[in-house]
Amino acid sequence: MMNGETVMIVSTMRNEGPYILEWVAHHLSVGVDEFLIFTNDCDDGTDAILSRLGRFHRVTQVPNPKVMFREKGNWQVMAQRYAQQFGDYRTADWIYHTDADEFLHIRAGDGTLEDFYKAAADKSGDFHAVSFSSMPFSSGNQKALDDQLVQSRYTQMSKSYGASREEGTPVLTAVKTMFRNDVSFDLRRNHRPYMADFSGQGLTWVDGSGRWLGPDYTDSRIKALDAVSSTDLAQMSHYAIKCAEAYMVKLDRGDVVGSDRLGKQSNYWKNYNTQGDEEFAFATLSPKAQALLDGFLADPELAQLHREALDVHKAKVAAMREKPEWEAVASHIGLE
Repeated sequence: MMNGETVMIVSTMRNEGPYILEWVAHHLSVGVDEFLIFTNDCDDGTDAILSRLGRFHRVTQVPNPKVMFREKGNWQVMAQRYAQQFGDYRTADWIYHTDADEFLHIRAGDGTLEDFYKAAADKSGDFHAVSFSSMPFSSGNQKALDDQLVQSRYTQMSKSYGASREEGTPVLTAVKTMFRNDVSFDLRRNHRPYMADFSGQGLTWVDGSGRWLGPDYTDSRIKALDAVSSTDLAQMSHYAIKCAEAYMVKLDRGDVVGSDRLGKQSNYWKNYNTQGDEEFAFATLSPKAQALLDGFLADPELAQLHREALDVHKAKVAAMREKPEWEAVASHIGLE
């Protein structure tokens, strides 16, 4: 809940099995009420994990419509457009597009969306959209896949935000946006919705510090903010690469947008795997998130599916490393 209203996450996934339970438990703990998740071509149990979670919480797994129209559009856009046809989507008060490697972290109060809303509204009044700045994390020189929690294992950020803050130097990063579902946006996109005359409608848009954002942002298609000044109350932590072996699986899986972006952008690993600030504020699950995760793992079926997903990912890496075409990639990311 946020301001006593329901929040729905809309996401796309392919082969995210080992990370789903932590991700769902965390977002339930911060106040997300329901999940609408589109999947495609999963062979690690992602579909089964999400379906089983739906027995206990409002988690809905749906095949991505692009599986029937592979020559059209991209995976993410197709899913987000299709989502708007679902009754649960239409009745949700707030919509939040985010990915399985992104964790919404709230610094206000006890770390919930209700706490964020209260703190942000105290600064800027009632608001209709909030853009959370992405804060990327590196691998921290972690190599091998294991069953540690993502938030606990990866604590080194990709940039030195502390130094930039002291110097007064802005650092632009991408955003993900939570928005009121009853606002008639011209376009609903992955990073942020768009309305040409948002400011002229008497609507308010804030950042993760609860600061009012002006027309130069709200009425534009800009999808980045200064992370140094926009994360006082909340941020979106982005664990894009995780460890080296997890990155191998990411390359094998492909990008949710649908293009071969990871393969073509040879600097993807290099850009994320830089040494920045250490951030331990989110390394320990909240008591509520831990209780939820423990409950998931107490279910024999979920626990087995979770273990099997990790085994599948390890087997994928082993198979990839036997192929000559992956040797250069493994060497590039530090796998001997």
